[in-house]
Amino acid sequence: MDLYLRPHSTARSHDAERHNRDLEKPEKLEPEALNWYSERCRPKGASLSLRNCRLLRTDVRFDVEVENGVIESVLPHDPSKLKDSDIDLKGAYLLPGFCDSHVHLLPGGERLRALELEDVDSVKALADRVKSFAEEHPENEVLRVYDLKPKVLETQEARHQLDKMVKDRPLVILSPDLHTLWVNTKALEDSELFRCLRPLPEELSELKVEDLIELDSEGFPTGELREPQCYFLIDGALREKYPTSLEERVATLKAAVQHLNSFGITTVHNMGLALPEEDVELVYLAQELERRGELSLRIHSSYSIVPDRYMLGDIKQAASLRDNLIAYGEGKMSWTELRDELADTLASFEDSPRYKKTDSPPSNFYSRGNLSHLTPYRDLDLPEAPTDSTLAEKLTMNAVKLFTDGVIRQGTAYRSDADSDPVFASEELKRVVALADSLSLQVRAHAIGDKAVGQMLDAVAHARRKNRGTDNERGHTVRHRVEHIELCQTDDIPRFKQLNVVPSMQPLHYNPYPDEFYDEVSQDMWDHAFPWQSLKQKGALPAFSSDWPIASCHTLEALRQAISRKPCPPSYLDQSLSLEDAVEAFTRKGAEAVHAEHQVGRIEPGQLADLVVLTTDNLDKAEVALTILAGKVVFSRSSTASNVPKPTVCS
Repeated sequence: MDLYLRPHSTARSHDAERHNRDLEKPEKLEPEALNWYSERCRPKGASLSLRNCRLLRTDVRFDVEVENGVIESVLPHDPSKLKDSDIDLKGAYLLPGFCDSHVHLLPGGERLRALELEDVDSVKALADRVKSFAEEHPENEVLRVYDLKPKVLETQEARHQLDKMVKDRPLVILSPDLHTLWVNTKALEDSELFRCLRPLPEELSELKVEDLIELDSEGFPTGELREPQCYFLIDGALREKYPTSLEERVATLKAAVQHLNSFGITTVHNMGLALPEEDVELVYLAQELERRGELSLRIHSSYSIVPDRYMLGDIKQAASLRDNLIAYGEGKMSWTELRDELADTLASFEDSPRYKKTDSPPSNFYSRGNLSHLTPYRDLDLPEAPTDSTLAEKLTMNAVKLFTDGVIRQGTAYRSDADSDPVFASEELKRVVALADSLSLQVRAHAIGDKAVGQMLDAVAHARRKNRGTDNERGHTVRHRVEHIELCQTDDIPRFKQLNVVPSMQPLHYNPYPDEFYDEVSQDMWDHAFPWQSLKQKGALPAFSSDWPIASCHTLEALRQAISRKPCPPSYLDQSLSLEDAVEAFTRKGAEAVHAEHQVGRIEPGQLADLVVLTTDNLDKAEVALTILAGKVVFSRSSTASNVPKPTVCS
């Protein structure tokens, strides 16, 4: 398995020298190019020696030298060179750090601090858990609960059933896939949604939520809402009414980062959930976490596009944020200037047309009037950055995120075997993708149904034709992405390679037969459901991810799922992957998805020293022993290796 290892016999290889020369080259591409690693940035990491490392499923032993956060050499193991200061892995297995190409950081951190339901399948069991949680956490002004299975609550009685559990505080419950929300009457009142919504106000109609907010016979919300478009209606309002402090928000992000590190993850691609203000807040919080020396993760984030009259403005706002981060990395903007720009952007949401409350009905339902809870960021008096900050190496926002459909289980996926509608009209989507592409912004499109997948590929094809001159000028095409791809037409599979589109998929979203999925989907579509192997055979091996917190971010479980999957039925195509391909999907393919394959994803001289150590290559028993970012140990589980320094974060 040499897919992630490229040994060299000299301490400073030609590859390493080429890497250093490349850092000195003047930029050939436009500054908006998606290469996240600034040409003017130098790695600022640790130096260490890893001895007696082993390659997966072999007895090949090798040593790795790391200097200033960059791999200097990969050599055959030489026991005679072991020094007291070296880390002896004792034959443990060394891989590139895992890249989780689809996560939701702030919701994930919040989930770690909230109530999680797993096997609750009745209203009584739900009530017992919620009441206990409420009693144990009187300090929580809003009660948040995750992982409630559909159909436990009655659609028409949801808020009444929840009122019997909690009446005096907002109660917000999310389904495992985050595509269904249940709330009590207090949450609806605080969101100014407890009113007759028939007919829907203009702003809600524009969001295409007519069938996503369940109403009772009098036109009042029943407490069940579906799809992220509706997150604005509840979440924004509750965050404004019950703001959390900077310390709480930083703690939320820190918890998420440390949790991901514990699974060997060194890089994530963060996905917006139709809340642009939360996307900007994440960048602000990541900068603050870095100032404290506690950002031990590379974050390639995105900016949400909301499908309304202001969506083209979302794209331009994303480009502005991207340019500010690039300017900081190039030394054209100071740490304080970047922080102030982010704080001003957060404060500006309150007065933007989308969020501004009108004086007369219909009021705008995005935030219930304002986002004043974001304004205090502008007034915080925070210290300057440490002189050795590596923020420019760890944080980018070169992408926009949008939803083209919903999910299969809620009947909102845009598919050929069901009566369903897209989020965007085809011409709308083409216009959005073409504009983002012209600004060198990657589009990450949630697309679960086969018609949604095809619609996004059509939009990329349109952008390729329209922006051919721009592509020639910048020297590359932007690698746009399709997220999830649970269903796909056979004719669309080769188009990923042809259009240079990244398939981003989640092994743990796949459930073997029998499962609800097979009840919902026509059997003639099963052959190319979750088509990992079909895409690989057509030259488009997916970039793997978790979609955490919707699914577990346990990378080793996902690897097991990817290699052990069986055809369903047995006569159908085998969509499983080899271990080699599955590891590549969680390492190098994630790097390629953000144009970073020259910096991370392999163990070779010149690559950044983002590494993970496994206790064994038996995936049924393996655990992550060490996680290393830029040569610094950021997670340590056991005594697999000797002389391991105490985990630290990068600064």
